[in-house]
Amino acid sequence: MHSAELNTEIAKGLSEVLANHGIATRITIQDIVVTDKTVSDGILEEKVSSAIINAIWPSMRFAKVFHYTSFAGGESILKSRVLRLTSIEKRYSESEIQSFCETHQLTGYLHSEEDGQPTYRRLIMPNTFYSSFTTTDLSPEDEEYFWQKFAGSDGFRLKFEIVAESHNFRKMYYERVDGEPIKLLSDVTTLIRERFNREFCLAGISRLCAFYLPGSKYGREKEYRLLHRVWDDSGPQPIGHGPRSYIEMPFGTPTVGYTLKLIQVCGNEQPTFATGVPFAFRSTHGSA
Repeated sequence: MHSAELNTEIAKGLSEVLANHGIATRITIQDIVVTDKTVSDGILEEKVSSAIINAIWPSMRFAKVFHYTSFAGGESILKSRVLRLTSIEKRYSESEIQSFCETHQLTGYLHSEEDGQPTYRRLIMPNTFYSSFTTTDLSPEDEEYFWQKFAGSDGFRLKFEIVAESHNFRKMYYERVDGEPIKLLSDVTTLIRERFNREFCLAGISRLCAFYLPGSKYGREKEYRLLHRVWDDSGPQPIGHGPRSYIEMPFGTPTVGYTLKLIQVCGNEQPTFATGVPFAFRSTHGSA
């Protein structure tokens, strides 16, 4: 098949897959780059990847969210007015990133290096930092779960408004069935692999796999994740090293692409230190 004809067929096939998933994005030959082995986005725009990503992991520009924390964690946050972004490497043993790579056959990230560590731990985890939140629309049962697991009897539930300039404030995607890939990604990959004998390269895959968890274990958490990638000599750098490293995100300042405003503190007992925001007693306050 002539290259122009091949590219047209690939673009048509991608458009059909997207349409089958309710995505009204028409792909043309200008939107893709085709080599002997791969199909990827066009040079000037990531139109295909953006359509897929926005369907699975839509960015949020504004949200009111809860952040449950222990007394010590809450005291530190409230006194310093700084939220710490945690290294995702801290959750290495909990299948962070690994599940996504295994389920979606991203073998390049799973190959071991000379030190025996998988590539994703060396290339992705050290520069990926996040903070977790949950929706404010919680059932009483879910409220109790979060209090018990993350706050305890003396902890706090902090309510934030988040304004995101970064695109990496997203809801987590939870695996529906163990080992079952995301249908849209699977359909695109299968189309390119089986019909055109090539591999599809999704832009930003190393960033997006941090928004995926096995649902059988974590699905109840309804997590929103705020993610920041660190690059050498560009933007805020981590404090500390390894899994315990973190990045500071002060309230009210878009230091890493997000502006946090604390609008309420909730707990069993009002803290003795000043917070500057309304306090609600847990025993008399619902999830609103």
